[in-house]
Amino acid sequence: RPLTHDLFYSCLNVLGATLLRVLIYKAKEGVFYSYIYFKKDEEIIRIDARTSDAVALAVRADCPIFIYESILERECIRLTDGDERPDTPEEDENSRMEPVSIISLEEALNKAIQEENYELAARLRDEINRHK
Repeated sequence: RPLTHDLFYSCLNVLGATLLRVLIYKAKEGVFYSYIYFKKDEEIIRIDARTSDAVALAVRADCPIFIYESILERECIRLTDGDERPDTPEEDENSRMEPVSIISLEEALNKAIQEENYELAARLRDEINRHK
């Protein structure tokens, strides 16, 4: 049976809406606030969402997740060159995961999302997409 995020994503597809992006727009007392942007026909729709739900949907839809630099700075989140993965696996063979089944990757992805480990979830999403 589909998880809630999978169900919601399926509903969007059936209704003809596309997930465009997620924006983490605020952080207050350790809580992050997010918007989800959809496109239906020519209309852009913005919905307030829990960040964990927004990221889980973004992972499933393979859409970008944005956050303001001021939030990163205020929350003491530092990005270094090592935090960004190359676009193609050939650029960095050491960063590739060992071959595994898509089912086990999807299970690991769901677990990472439930644990709100979004960095791992993004890597797993990318690996699943490479296998498809």
